[in-house]
Amino acid sequence: AEGRDHWVHGFSIALGGCGIRGGVVHGETAAERNPDDPAAGIKDPVSVADVHATMLSALGIDPELELQTPIKRPMKLSEGTPIAGLIDRDRLKA
Repeated sequence: AEGRDHWVHGFSIALGGCGIRGGVVHGETAAERNPDDPAAGIKDPVSVADVHATMLSALGIDPELELQTPIKRPMKLSEGTPIAGLIDRDRLKA
């Protein structure tokens, strides 16, 4: 059950500040929901990991930076890929 016909394959998030470009929309859901293929019509999908990597990049932190856990296991800060269109590179240089 998908709830009250919510768009379970699309969501909105507002980001601002740091190195995030203002006034940008990324991605798109279909105007009409297709019950046979709910993901149909989605353009430029991203994952939560991509949003995480984008926020790290906007802060000037390399999302691929590897740290070690207390048991010496290497872990990248993020498994996602930064959403290039949301990052204001000029602002990061300032």
